[in-house]
Amino acid sequence: MALPNRKNRDSDCCSVNFLKYVLQIFNVVFLLAGGCVLGVGIWTLASKHWHISLLSTVTYSVAAGVLVFAGCLALIGAVTGCLSVWRENRCLLLVGWTGRFHAVRDYKNDYL
Repeated sequence: MALPNRKNRDSDCCSVNFLKYVLQIFNVVFLLAGGCVLGVGIWTLASKHWHISLLSTVTYSVAAGVLVFAGCLALIGAVTGCLSVWRENRCLLLVGWTGRFHAVRDYKNDYL
């Protein structure tokens, strides 16, 4: 008796390996973007203090602090995502994607 052909989990374009690579690429892009945002925030706080005296409000320094905070959150999310894909840890993967989903959903509801 011959066994029927069963699909392997790595047999088509939506295979597990393909999805792992796509998630890893997304996380690396997220990591680079978070690093850029963090770098701009730190650069703004460190070397642009002479602009603060030109402004009558504290918006400039608050915006720089928000950039640093957002960059740190993006880096934490990206590292969590990279580790979860690399180690194939479902719990860590769910925590990372749930956090990103809620951040985007809250931003969309508040500002768009």
